[in-house]
Amino acid sequence: MKNTKVIIIIGLVLCLFPLGMYISKFSGGLSETHSSWGEFGSYFGGIVGSILGFINVILLLENIKLQNKALKTVETQQEKNEMDYRKKEFNIWFQKMLDYKSDIIRNSGKETIKGYEKMSMDMNECIILLQRFEDSQNEQDRQLVIDSFTKYLNIYQHIIYIANGIDREHLDEQNENEYYSCIRNLLSDPEIKMLIIAKYIKEISNSTYIMIEKILGGFTRITLRVLIENRNIGLYAVASKLNIFTFHI
Repeated sequence: MKNTKVIIIIGLVLCLFPLGMYISKFSGGLSETHSSWGEFGSYFGGIVGSILGFINVILLLENIKLQNKALKTVETQQEKNEMDYRKKEFNIWFQKMLDYKSDIIRNSGKETIKGYEKMSMDMNECIILLQRFEDSQNEQDRQLVIDSFTKYLNIYQHIIYIANGIDREHLDEQNENEYYSCIRNLLSDPEIKMLIIAKYIKEISNSTYIMIEKILGGFTRITLRVLIENRNIGLYAVASKLNIFTFHI
């Protein structure tokens, strides 16, 4: 709007300039002949018409520029609204998935698990067997670990499913870390141990391995040897003991 006013003012000045030149050159007052008025009209119209035509082009370009700016503003707001809506929907989905993860453990049947306490006992047994396999390479020990782990496959798959949902959103690094940290902070000790064990016994893709690493965060520094040596204390206590930072702030 400011630029438009400036252009109009400049246009008026330019239109008055040839009039001033004509008056200064032919200052004989108003003529009484048609020919003089015709000559003046041709002179003034030719110059001023060209100036006004040029100004019209400039104003048209300025108007197009303002329209594009307004359109871009609308598009930017629409994109923001779409992103806000998508983020809101994703947050609702994310919370539902976390709640469902807890329900899997609480409501599991006889053929799977009976709560966190049983899962904790089984994971500690898996760790001992897996460490034994690492030392002896006895396939029987490895199979026992796999058999025990399979009982918790639904929980493992659900956690990976949530991580896949985060990956599909193509979030920036900060938001992605916040969601992974949220998962990590809500996982129980046996669930974290399950993810650590999964890296040793399951044939997983590189992308799944990376997702597990992101979920575990600082817990990735806890090895099987550390787990076997500290199996009777909580993982967060182990992390504190090893000065491992596991929470995201």
